[in-house]
Amino acid sequence: MLLAGAGLTATALAGCSDDSGGSSDSADPAARGPIAIAELVFTADRPEDLDEYQLQPSSTYAPDQPIWLYADYSGIAGEPIESEADDNGSGESTVAIDLQQTVTVEDPDGSVVVESERTFQDELAPDQLDGYFTGTEILLAGRAAAGEYTTTLSVMDGVSETQATKTATFAIEE
Repeated sequence: MLLAGAGLTATALAGCSDDSGGSSDSADPAARGPIAIAELVFTADRPEDLDEYQLQPSSTYAPDQPIWLYADYSGIAGEPIESEADDNGSGESTVAIDLQQTVTVEDPDGSVVVESERTFQDELAPDQLDGYFTGTEILLAGRAAAGEYTTTLSVMDGVSETQATKTATFAIEE
């Protein structure tokens, strides 16, 4: 798991499962795509791993409660990386990924209150491409107003040059 930046508006983490439960659906990892957001949910705390999180009941938070957004992706493409051979003449295959994630949050009045961009550039085994996730902590300035907030997550895959967007809502209780 990698910590990928911090800021006043959001921090993000990214990781991949060590056991993705299957192999890549393409012999050429760079030919995969388009990228898709397989799941986008609000969690009660920081996601620990792929599919390891506690859902936030009704996606409703107290005004001072941390807000976590969990996303996992499918169809990520990876650029093969030349690897040096080990003593047996074989090397571990790895690929480089290049994802640009944008999170935008609109308050109940429709005003943008958070806009955060993060880049995730990691080296993975090809079978980990379908086990990649991000967790983003959404930090609202001051005391958040009660009501429903709209969150839009967009991700651009720099290898396949494809993009996906998904929207979800959370609420701040009075």
